Amino acid sequence: MKSIKKYMNFAAATLVGFAAFSLVFTSCAKEEGPVKAGQTVELTVGATFGNPDTRTVLTEDENGMKTVWAEGDRLLVTDENGAKIGVLDIEQEGVGQRNAQFTGFIANAVDGMTINLFYLGDGVDVSKISDPTFPINFEYQSGLAADLNAADVMFKETTIAVGAGVAVPTEEVAMAKLFAIAHFEVILPEGYGPFEDGRLTIVGKASKAELGLGDGQIGSFDSSVIRTVVEETDGDVYVNLLPVEIPLMTFGYQSADRSYQFTGRLDGTTINAGDFIRLSEGVGIPVEMRVVREPEPDNQDITAPGYGGQGW
Repeated sequence: MKSIKKYMNFAAATLVGFAAFSLVFTSCAKEEGPVKAGQTVELTVGATFGNPDTRTVLTEDENGMKTVWAEGDRLLVTDENGAKIGVLDIEQEGVGQRNAQFTGFIANAVDGMTINLFYLGDGVDVSKISDPTFPINFEYQSGLAADLNAADVMFKETTIAVGAGVAVPTEEVAMAKLFAIAHFEVILPEGYGPFEDGRLTIVGKASKAELGLGDGQIGSFDSSVIRTVVEETDGDVYVNLLPVEIPLMTFGYQSADRSYQFTGRLDGTTINAGDFIRLSEGVGIPVEMRVVREPEPDNQDITAPGYGGQGW
């Protein structure tokens, strides 16, 4: 992991390089003249990660939290209406680095226009996107840290300078994470366990929404539950969360044979984009569970009133 000092030196060097490139670019633009609307130009973007407090300092990033660019990463480029105008591919030199260059052709380029850059997670084929919105669905998650990248959506709005058949952003491009990560430690009562392949559900404010590709805003929230299958874990659960205010978060665990059920609650909190919610480095927020069903008949309601939530 890079130290903060080393990162700051790298960032400074990046800005110096960007300034030098801008001078050369401006000179070319003056000689060639501005590109007219409707033309296709090659866009080059040097992209790094925003949300520095959660993406550079923490060592849990080795468990799947994206802190360096990977081979095959691509950026979707849209206009202010959310229409796709291009796709940028990572250059090989940026693989494994925090700062990487992406290049590709964009249509309808105009000098000074506003564009949107999106990273939409591992496995998303951005070349097939045609709608001005992108569906977000966190209902089914593995609960494993290694799978968090599948929904590691990032966004940056910027303007571009266009000329001589090429384009560059007019500022440093730091991609900001739009969702939050949470690490919970689900604790069964003494004498119960271990966790097997039972199902864990988390009921909060929302697990489905839509991302506007014209402005990077999240809306149309749907308050479905988050479902994970707890396996290969001792109760540590990692999930992606939407940035919402949660009045109460309820956890339910049911053994694979449905003979045991447990429940636990956390008090309400506000989830912000880019948050990494946990107790401390490598330690999840504890969720104390209680038994609500055993093999013997137990008619206690899993959502019975009077059971207070824990604090975060």
